[in-house]
Amino acid sequence: MNAPGNDPEKLARQKLSEACRALDRSKRLRWILLSGLIIVAFLLGLALVDYWLILPVMWRAAGALTLVVLLAFGVTRWVQFYLRPTHLKQGALAIESSRPGLGCEVSTAAEYLAGERKIEHEYEPQLAAALEANTARILAQTPVVGGRLIWVGMLLGLILLVLLTFALLAPGGLTALQRATVPFSKAQYTFVLVKPGDLEIPVGHNVDITNIFSGRVPKDPRISWAEAANARWQTAALTGGTQAVYVHTLTNLQTDLIYHVAGNDALSTDYKITTYVPPTVRDFNIQLSFPAYTKLPPLTQKIPDISALRATTAEIRIQPSVELKLAKLRFANLPEIPLAANPDGSWSGSLSLTKDTDYWVVLADNKGHPGVNDKPYHIKAVPDNPPKVGI
Repeated sequence: MNAPGNDPEKLARQKLSEACRALDRSKRLRWILLSGLIIVAFLLGLALVDYWLILPVMWRAAGALTLVVLLAFGVTRWVQFYLRPTHLKQGALAIESSRPGLGCEVSTAAEYLAGERKIEHEYEPQLAAALEANTARILAQTPVVGGRLIWVGMLLGLILLVLLTFALLAPGGLTALQRATVPFSKAQYTFVLVKPGDLEIPVGHNVDITNIFSGRVPKDPRISWAEAANARWQTAALTGGTQAVYVHTLTNLQTDLIYHVAGNDALSTDYKITTYVPPTVRDFNIQLSFPAYTKLPPLTQKIPDISALRATTAEIRIQPSVELKLAKLRFANLPEIPLAANPDGSWSGSLSLTKDTDYWVVLADNKGHPGVNDKPYHIKAVPDNPPKVGI
């Protein structure tokens, strides 16, 4: 009778059970590595495609959903491997398939150990014992180690290295990974700052739109605009930019506009240009009161340029084209003079002509829109020289 430590059945069962557990561990680890390899490779591919093509959100959403499906399948399959351990016969067949020289000794011994093969002949106990002893000896000499794990692990490590290099060194690499994994995030490769944004300008004027791009330089920067009352958009390419700064001029604006700027995946908000009719002087009425010693009667003129004897008082009355919030006279070398509102809608003020100067009429309507008076008017204070008598 065999001692407990030399019982071939017990020893073979122990060794074969250990081999089955090793096979299970190898199988689960191989599945983890293979699943990780597929998921990481797919993520890298999706990020690279988005990096070069800038995929729309629906394509990125489909890619992210595929990643989730792959991950769910990998986890489910791993749980199945965990819940379904390898039986003795399955383990024995796997060992024999990896070592063709063993023949079918291990699987036959496993059948005896698992009770799948019954002992029916007198010689079978000795045969089973011999097979079990030989199986224990084989498994003791060459423990079971899962195959091909090293190659899958090396390939996974290589892809992870490529992924890390792409994320850290490529401009926008981290953004590509974020867009691939979270498709509905606000991550962008390119950003744009638009100046001046919303603004108000007089009818007929030009406006310069400055567009400053950051991040990845856009390949096709463009500006689009449409009249506020018309949904038909017009688009123009932004060209001639330096250091990702582009300036586009909208000329002779006659109506309100909506505009935005785009480039790569950057799209600004819609900005509005509001046009207005600037206030103007519809009528001038200037009354000149000469010094008393001249005994000259007052004089009224309609033109804004003034030429009169020094010390003459000029009362300037203007009739604006719209209701005003303020009106004043600005001089080249004299203090400003505010104009006062009159009941009839006109504005007036007076000054004494003391020296030659230029002046401008500054207007602002009820909304604060300034008037346009770029060309100055002139004041000439004529000196009162003594008379000369020639004989």
